[in-house]
Amino acid sequence: MTVRAAVVTTSRADYGLLHPLLVKLDGDPRFELRLIVTGSHLAAEHSTVDEIEADALPIFARVELPAGGGDRLQMAGRAGAALTLLADAIDRSGADVVVLLGDRFETFAAAGAAVLLDVPVAHIHGGEVTAGAVDDPLRHAITKMATLHFPVAETYRRRIVQMGAPAWTVFNVGALAVDNVAGTPLMGPDEFLKEFGVACDSDTLLVTFHPVTRGDSAHELDVLMRALDELTEFKVLFTAPNDDAGGEAVASSLERWIQDHPGRAALVSSLGSRGYLSAARNAAAVVGNSSSGLHEVPVLGVPSVDVGTRQEGRERPPSVVHAGADATAIVAAVRHATSPEHRAFSKVALNPYGEGHTAEHIADFLADEDLLLRARRATFVDLQFEEPAGAAPAEGSHR
Repeated sequence: MTVRAAVVTTSRADYGLLHPLLVKLDGDPRFELRLIVTGSHLAAEHSTVDEIEADALPIFARVELPAGGGDRLQMAGRAGAALTLLADAIDRSGADVVVLLGDRFETFAAAGAAVLLDVPVAHIHGGEVTAGAVDDPLRHAITKMATLHFPVAETYRRRIVQMGAPAWTVFNVGALAVDNVAGTPLMGPDEFLKEFGVACDSDTLLVTFHPVTRGDSAHELDVLMRALDELTEFKVLFTAPNDDAGGEAVASSLERWIQDHPGRAALVSSLGSRGYLSAARNAAAVVGNSSSGLHEVPVLGVPSVDVGTRQEGRERPPSVVHAGADATAIVAAVRHATSPEHRAFSKVALNPYGEGHTAEHIADFLADEDLLLRARRATFVDLQFEEPAGAAPAEGSHR
């Protein structure tokens, strides 16, 4: 039987990671790919659907959502609309399995739609923790709705089992980022400048800052901007923030900083996967609070500086330098990361996310009809439980 695999992509971020898997599913006779494109891919101010079209991947459905970038209420409303609209697309796809990556609110809506349609969900990048983002509870909710699990590291595999998933449904397959980097021909500084009209070289910091949806986003951005004020030895190339609540405010702040520092900074709304990876490889370091600094950038052998709380709790490869929401700490972290010693270390540092071939591993699991059927019938697993020492029972509970 051919497996109809509906894959939902919501943004440039998950598409860049999903790309090697999409190529594998599209060219594998065991599958019929049903690619569903939604979220910021189709938003006028962030549109990246042209990258998918350029890759000649067949798009089954384009699911446009209400405009975003506003407050939390708007984001909640968009999630509700996404559930309804994605349910229709998934139903029309006739999917045997819905494949999701990550923790976006659109991804959460797709998982909910699939569960209500009784279609099994395969989830990539579950089991992670990001204390500074609303993505955290959404990711765990997707895990609870999923049938098959493809975490990218052993720590995350164990956490999903801890959440009650049968161990035989949870597979540490490594990160698709490793496949993506290995399979992408990257541009050098000269080709990048010709392609995008902006420079990104060894004197440049590549900076991505997304809204901190469970913290003080304005404060964390302010201290980052103050740190960049001091790091005058570097040019700065910003990529646009995502369209979570607060995204418009972040974008406006970046534009003001660029205007106040003429000739030193630029912003590119979307580099695409190849452009972003090329910029990261060419840069002195990647700075900000994007998960790419923890997943893709270390695979390139490039140092990154993780700023603030957004990625707090995620496993950090040794090439990643963390700095709290403090301008002095960020300046020190960037200068350490860009030192000759740390740049040399980053090229050889151990990558905790596997050695590649992740797309092949995921495809083999998805093609296993017996596994899909068994996993759909799997039940919650109770692990041995011990009350933490000194823990008091919740008020109103009884021993």
